[in-house]
Amino acid sequence: MKLKRLSAYLIDILLIYFIANTIFMVVFKDEYSRFAKSSEEYIATIQKVAEKTKDTKSIETIAEETKELNYNYLKLGTTSTILTLSIQIIYFVFAQYFNNGQTLGKKILKIRIKQIGEERLNAGLFVLRESLLFVLPIKIIDLVCLLTTKMNTYLTINALTSNIETLVTLAIIGFMLFRNDGRGLHEIISRTEVVPVKKEKE
Repeated sequence: MKLKRLSAYLIDILLIYFIANTIFMVVFKDEYSRFAKSSEEYIATIQKVAEKTKDTKSIETIAEETKELNYNYLKLGTTSTILTLSIQIIYFVFAQYFNNGQTLGKKILKIRIKQIGEERLNAGLFVLRESLLFVLPIKIIDLVCLLTTKMNTYLTINALTSNIETLVTLAIIGFMLFRNDGRGLHEIISRTEVVPVKKEKE
């Protein structure tokens, strides 16, 4: 089941990023060009700074010398971030809820999300489940701060939101790996589980 869940997740994530990037490239051509150029400059600069500081191996030095470039890179990628986040919410929250707990990936792998002790998914608990799984509130806060605050303020907030996102994700993965039933923290809180579709029909 764990392998099926991972496979379904990879299918869904690849689909979402493909759709978001396609829209970004086709609809926002000029912005995509600026973003692609900024991406190349960002990678090249990091490589140069890393080479220059390789003797000291100072991560803080690299971060300090590239923070403005990093901030500008993130700002240029705002449209891509909004697209990806919007598609994630539509796909994993609304479409999955109205499709009996299934995404395309889950359909292919013949699994679905089930509300424990109930025939139908509870809308509120399902939104809570997906919000925890993808750390959506933190991502939205980070995006709003990127759009509304100055560089130093945003980078401080971003460091905090990134740490929170990492901790929540690790907690979810840890629960899934070490619990016998394979349920993640987000599923325990929302009282849901992932089950085989065939088993449901029997």
